[in-house]
Amino acid sequence: SAPPAPQPPPPPPEWAFPLLAGLTVTASLAYVGYKFFENKMPEVQKKLKEKSWRQESTGRLNEIMNELRSMQTADVQARNLGDEGCSYVVEALAFNDVCTAVDLSSNGIGSMGLLALIESLKHNDVLNSINLNQNAGGDEGATAIAEFLATNYTIGSINLSSNGIGDEGAKALAEMLKKNSTL
Repeated sequence: SAPPAPQPPPPPPEWAFPLLAGLTVTASLAYVGYKFFENKMPEVQKKLKEKSWRQESTGRLNEIMNELRSMQTADVQARNLGDEGCSYVVEALAFNDVCTAVDLSSNGIGSMGLLALIESLKHNDVLNSINLNQNAGGDEGATAIAEFLATNYTIGSINLSSNGIGDEGAKALAEMLKKNSTL
């Protein structure tokens, strides 16, 4: 007698098809997500580094600001502050009623940083010496400082050398010196 013919497997239960379809879709989405993030990983890592750098920078600026609130002379030279960092520093100086001199040289401070400095100086009648040597104020920054100093008699010394000041800024500063004899 011949062995019985193999029986076909029983049909899968009704719930198996949706489950298999769901697993297939999930696996496909996982693969697509993996490929997407694989390509984005350098960008994500860069953003995480930038966030870490910003947190570190903010921490350092907070330390500087706390120190500046009580210093008699503030040496903040060559700290790569730029306009944004300068804004933090001069905000601290606005609340310092003992600081008579500040050195902000070699910080890459442009006209926006100088405008922030001018705003803080409107609330400070103690600071009398400012070193802004080797920054990037240009004509716009020099003109703004000239307009401020034309009526400010507290500042007795300001160094604006190596700031990229052209004819327009130099002319504004020269006109200011005709009105302000304390410099």
